[in-house]
Amino acid sequence: MSGKKRGEIFSYEQRMGLIEIIKVDHTVVEDKSCDISANRKKQAAWEKISKEMSANFPERPKSSANDLRELWRRMKTKAKAMVRAKKIDLHKTGGGAADVGELGPEIMAILAIIGSGSGANT
Repeated sequence: MSGKKRGEIFSYEQRMGLIEIIKVDHTVVEDKSCDISANRKKQAAWEKISKEMSANFPERPKSSANDLRELWRRMKTKAKAMVRAKKIDLHKTGGGAADVGELGPEIMAILAIIGSGSGANT
């Protein structure tokens, strides 16, 4: 069976490390423009992030810029989904206990970078 290989598992510490590194270049990484200049800047930023991750976590096999970019995309998607679920839960009628718990530090750090008002639209 051929296909895409499964990506490596990142620990909580590694994901938080990625968030801390992205905070520095978040304006470039989260830039919505897609012209050649912006794409080159984004690729350079992801290469830099990849090198920093390798330096910060030497015990981990080196992750490519594309692997880290995909991880970041999945982390943002998960954070946005949790925010949506929390909003839906808060607006339910009938009272009772909340189904969705508090948003953790990882989710809060992601929302601080992408903007807490982003909701499901970005």
